Amino acid sequence: MKAAIIAAISLCIAGSSIAQTVKSQVQSSKWSMYTSDICSEQVIGGAYTSSNKHIWLSPQDVIFPVSYDNSSGAFVFDDVKLKYGVVRMNQKGQTVWEQKINGLLINISRYGDQLLVISTDQKLHRHVAKEIRATLVNISDGKIVKEKVLLTNDADKFVEVKVFNKQDGQFAKLMVRSTHYKGGMTMNLEKQIRQSTKLEFYGIAGDLEAKAVQTITPDEKAKFVRAALADNGNLFLFFENDKQLLAEKYHPDEKVPVRIMIDNDVRRGSKEQLIVRVNPTDANQVLGVLNGVESIVYLMLDFNSGKATRKEEQLNKEYVGQLQFEDTNGDEFGGRKKIKDIEYLQVKDVHYYGKDVVVAKEISIHDMDRSVDFETIISVYGSGMELKKNFVLPKSYASRAGGYGDSYNIRNGLYHYLGNSNSIFKSRAVYACIDLDNLKLKKISFLKDASQKIISDSPILPNCTLWFDEGFVIDRRDWSFTKGLTSNANLELVSYD
Repeated sequence: MKAAIIAAISLCIAGSSIAQTVKSQVQSSKWSMYTSDICSEQVIGGAYTSSNKHIWLSPQDVIFPVSYDNSSGAFVFDDVKLKYGVVRMNQKGQTVWEQKINGLLINISRYGDQLLVISTDQKLHRHVAKEIRATLVNISDGKIVKEKVLLTNDADKFVEVKVFNKQDGQFAKLMVRSTHYKGGMTMNLEKQIRQSTKLEFYGIAGDLEAKAVQTITPDEKAKFVRAALADNGNLFLFFENDKQLLAEKYHPDEKVPVRIMIDNDVRRGSKEQLIVRVNPTDANQVLGVLNGVESIVYLMLDFNSGKATRKEEQLNKEYVGQLQFEDTNGDEFGGRKKIKDIEYLQVKDVHYYGKDVVVAKEISIHDMDRSVDFETIISVYGSGMELKKNFVLPKSYASRAGGYGDSYNIRNGLYHYLGNSNSIFKSRAVYACIDLDNLKLKKISFLKDASQKIISDSPILPNCTLWFDEGFVIDRRDWSFTKGLTSNANLELVSYD
């Protein structure tokens, strides 16, 4: 667990109409959104950290984690400078309440009609956490109901702490994975952090007592890859060695896990993490997505039959030949239509939509008129991962968005995307909306201010977007070459035209 990269927030909301104009400023706050990558856990600072989930009380009301005292800007690498908390916000961008939390915040969950916050005592990114803490917060007013040390780490080694929530945000299970890593510098960091001595799973009783429910001891040479939990209790674990990728399914009513072995040539030198999604309509089916060096591999795992179906998308000339920029209805995006070559591709996010799967990808390209640009592809696939349509969205002119990040959301049959278009002197936010039922691009444009002028004088950072139903709020940051991004959240209300 490390000091997280702290990204400023941009809140965008979408409904049946398309919104893109800033109306008025709502408030300025003393915190920044605290989050990690949308898709997957990442090894950062020598340990795994898990995404901090937002808790939606309704389509108009959300609770999310934040950090305070981020005076050095968008990137912080020392948790001792940071304090953490949770904020409840309504769709008008108004803070209902905020509450500071002791320790490094790991995750938030609904816990009956209360809020459960899991944190550790870790302060430095190479410091081994010795305590895992639970804080119960009143959802109505944000007051702390109870605080308690759930578990202690008696070993002088790093542990990965992960919380599984159900789809409605209710707490489901706590995982504590013990590693071989003792902290500090080492030549075998990845091996030590990914090899596990044991995986322990806990429930939490009403008095904030951790109740052990399962312990799994994997092969000591196997490298941990991913864990996922379905609402029905199915636990999925992924490990790998030099020759095979092992997928396991555990269920409380089954004494023996179901195992599926896959030839581990899927990586072919790739260092990208495997993205895992449990099928929301069948808890025994799992989709794994991995982009390799020259291809994207889709693994369709059926634990009903114990079989895996593999489909590979080669990043060759034929693939490039199928890509064409969407019609942007004007020259805002430079009128680019042809892509010459792909230098790089990364899978950024995966969503289920009914029986279809929507995959967001970032590519760096050579086009006919420019050298290298970073763009976004939204690909819609059928249930067998057969391609239905690629939407190629022009995003960035001359530089990669990097830490600014992107946001993706499906709501009422519409796929909403918010990303960045950056050049040396401009930072612009790109909004796009796709009709998934009719496979049509409904809208793509730069975000504009009240005078209909494209916002380009200050960054809008969309990687922590909160999507409401009837409006959205953005956070614009001041920028300077000496101080970087300011730390406070400057919220502006955006309504649908």
